[in-house]
Amino acid sequence: MSAAPRFPLPDPGPAPPHAPSRAPGWARCAALVVMIALAMVPGCNTIKRPPPDAPAAPGISPQITKLQPPALSTGVVYDTDIFVEFAQQLDTATVNVRTVFLKIETVRQPITVWYDPATRRIRVVPDQPLTLYETYTVELSATISTVDGHPLGQSVSWQFTVSSLLRPQPAYPPAGPGYQSPFVALTWSGPPFTDLDVSFEVYAGADSAAIAARSVAPIGVTQKKYYLPRTRWSLGTRYFWAITAANASTLDRLDGAVASFTTPPANTPIDSMVVAASEWSRLYWDANPQYRERVCQPESLTTGPNYSCSLRWPLSTVASTLRLAGATLWMTMMPIRSSRPNIWAVRARWGNCVLGYPGPPFVDDDAMLADGVQVPSTSLLRYESDVFTAHLEALSRLPGFFGYAMRSQGNQVYGSPNAFNVANRPVLKLYYYRTSPAPSGSAPATP
Repeated sequence: MSAAPRFPLPDPGPAPPHAPSRAPGWARCAALVVMIALAMVPGCNTIKRPPPDAPAAPGISPQITKLQPPALSTGVVYDTDIFVEFAQQLDTATVNVRTVFLKIETVRQPITVWYDPATRRIRVVPDQPLTLYETYTVELSATISTVDGHPLGQSVSWQFTVSSLLRPQPAYPPAGPGYQSPFVALTWSGPPFTDLDVSFEVYAGADSAAIAARSVAPIGVTQKKYYLPRTRWSLGTRYFWAITAANASTLDRLDGAVASFTTPPANTPIDSMVVAASEWSRLYWDANPQYRERVCQPESLTTGPNYSCSLRWPLSTVASTLRLAGATLWMTMMPIRSSRPNIWAVRARWGNCVLGYPGPPFVDDDAMLADGVQVPSTSLLRYESDVFTAHLEALSRLPGFFGYAMRSQGNQVYGSPNAFNVANRPVLKLYYYRTSPAPSGSAPATP
């Protein structure tokens, strides 16, 4: 059974110089067991635990029936209720910030305190959120009394340790009516306690009860605060989703709330538009600085082992109202080579034509979005995948998503957005559900 309130011994004074200034929370709690009097354990009769509805016997001190959080508990959620429940009604005048304290070590924390006669509980509300992975002490003064004037007689205190995690709360897509793209990304708030090994389990499906209970396997695990679907969501479906944060070092786990979104019906009309690139550049890197070359908005783009090549489209200004149904990027090879080209998501913002080798722009190891596939009997490359469309969908409306880096195993030259021959220019074609008007200036096109 868990330990109960304690009657603290006198302060032994500061630790000697050679002693550590502070033990971990679990160690302090373990040491506390040796020091406390278990007031609620049978045989220790300082505080008894009568049934909650038992009438108060005359002449007895307040008797504690419940502590929240329990004494010596760990992994306590940072926004938990803090209260002490009594068997007798208390004198409200004896319950205030001069008789109830919340402490870290010996330092009192600012709190609001009140007594609720309906539940016979002293409630403690910190003025600031509880600090993650910190041990707190709640202390009650000996002068707290029942309505008939009988005091506790001795101070009572107990400790608990806060979880190392913040609760992950759904952030996007927003709640409410309307359809979301079958490529919509999921994002959540609640940054991890970054000193420890925190990951996020992503649960999603059509069964809200299964998602709330986490009775199905997660569809993904990530250390980012977003999830890009690798495969599109099914059409005409209401999805429920939630995030569980997990800390491998402390073994703490914390479930977030369940949210939902709905994808368009399968028969929703689809339109298309072409978006012109807003920035493109290339860098050739050589060990000898005199052979290095950086070119902004050149007539051709080159990828390969010694090249950095980037592209960016202004999707946040021309496509932020769209719900994407697909996307294809077409590029023309000049000349045609078998160089295994691919496109990658850039992980941080970079300036126009601020290229380095191997970056900026830098990419994550798992950020490859699509391979370039040659259209038979042509010089065209087609980049197309569900996760590429999901990234474009996120790029058009969410922070934290940027442009693209082009790579290939061998050197490959492509027409750029201002290639002299218009037919060689890359074409980014977006397909979208006709649930809102297309942005002004958009134009359907087929490469």
